[in-house]
Amino acid sequence: MSSHNEENSDPATPALFDVISPHYDHWSNLLSVGGMHAWHHVAVDRMHLSGNLRVLDVGCGTGTVTRQIASKLGLHGLVVGLDPALGMLDVAKNAPVTANASPIQWVSGSGENLPFDNETFDRVSAEFSLRNMSNWDKGLHEMMRVLKTGGQLTILEMIQPLTRLGIMARQGLNAITARISSPKLNPYQWLGVSLHHAPTIHELRTEAQRLGLTQLAVHQWLGDLVVLLTGTKEPLHADASQLRSSNAIVWGIDGSLTSLRGALWINRFIARDSVVHLVIVLPQSRHAEEIQKTDRQYWRQQHAMAEELLSRGKFHTDVTVLEGDPGPSLVEFAQHVHANMIILGNRHRNDVAAYRQESASRYVSTHSPIPVLLVPTEYEGT
Repeated sequence: MSSHNEENSDPATPALFDVISPHYDHWSNLLSVGGMHAWHHVAVDRMHLSGNLRVLDVGCGTGTVTRQIASKLGLHGLVVGLDPALGMLDVAKNAPVTANASPIQWVSGSGENLPFDNETFDRVSAEFSLRNMSNWDKGLHEMMRVLKTGGQLTILEMIQPLTRLGIMARQGLNAITARISSPKLNPYQWLGVSLHHAPTIHELRTEAQRLGLTQLAVHQWLGDLVVLLTGTKEPLHADASQLRSSNAIVWGIDGSLTSLRGALWINRFIARDSVVHLVIVLPQSRHAEEIQKTDRQYWRQQHAMAEELLSRGKFHTDVTVLEGDPGPSLVEFAQHVHANMIILGNRHRNDVAAYRQESASRYVSTHSPIPVLLVPTEYEGT
């Protein structure tokens, strides 16, 4: 994790989790109406655990799942629980472990920078931790890196839903978390806010396959709000494809990996020395200040990641944060800077997915007086 300064630092989610660590398990199970407990058990069962395996639990939190894994393995396995929040790890270390369980090593660390060698673990698990990473794609890369070829990756996560039932479940979750007003429980508002930074199942599955995960299986609950994805790591074949105008473009960054893939098109097709406006539109927020601060830090990370993806020295970049309705704001901004093109991510939502990213792409496509490029979720290098 970078710690150079506040503008470039990782979000303060560990601080949020430190506050709630003593009662995290209780409230997580309560807010999920008991689902959390059941989903964890299904995920552990799908890991096909047996003795002598080395298992990494990324974002282990209070260690509930880590201890389940250790019990399943028996005495001859090894489990590592990793988390960036020291408060969570303190709770995990002090919780009792069942007899005849594998030894557990508790490690403080970031999922985006795993402190382990390549091909170290037979199983890697991330349960409700991926969306809390400032760069979930990098976290996925890291998990695949430390996973042995032939090993299994298990991801249990709340994602951005695409189905009608999933959208209704998310709306229900948002309604519950938005009404939390107790200072002691304010950090739980992050549960609803964090979904803005979560992938869709298409993004998650596509990226996992691109990294060499095969035999993918997906299980869904609450429509597709909660997803369990498992797969096996196969050797990744080298991709020999190479990525290769307008004077000014507006690149809309909406927190998705799909929108970040706009860099591939910009690097290849936009002329050198063009001005690339990296634009994020933030809606007005009524959440607690610590939630808003954490959310702003996530968006700053999106700008930083986008700039890093552009060919170094090829473009002039301008970073802009707007507030308001994303669609109209992007069109108005593009007109103000006399841009020749707008680039947005298109995550293939259906008509009932009335989220702000989806609404922005629809609005811009129909109201923009200049060309609009909607970047697809799937990308095939040519």
